[in-house]
Amino acid sequence: MSTAEKNRAYNNALVQKAIVSAVIVGAVIAAVVVLVAWIGFDPLARNGAIVGALLSLVVTLPALIVAYWGIAQSPLIMLGTVACTWGGKMLALILCLILLKGETWLSMPWVGIALLFGAVAPIAVEGALLARTRPKIEV
Repeated sequence: MSTAEKNRAYNNALVQKAIVSAVIVGAVIAAVVVLVAWIGFDPLARNGAIVGALLSLVVTLPALIVAYWGIAQSPLIMLGTVACTWGGKMLALILCLILLKGETWLSMPWVGIALLFGAVAPIAVEGALLARTRPKIEV
């Protein structure tokens, strides 16, 4: 195995580990937000937190497709995979938020809180892990 192949395998493993860790952290944080809303607030807050947690998974889970399938493909297919998963999750997120606007059975602020914590925290975790491990860049 050449040095470039070893670097690629090492980088792929680092990216996969970082993304899986980020998704797990996001799911745990979203679950904590749901628990706080469930215990400390009314049913509308609970419903909003559950919807926000599910939407945060819509934002974070497509990264696993990129990490496990896209990363093994050619650069052009990897680009398409990243673009399609990103576009798909943004479209789904925006459509869901538009459809949920004005619903009386949930609290939209709690949707936002759960979505914010459940989707932004994984980005920070993934960035920190990748910065800490410093993958080797091939140019």
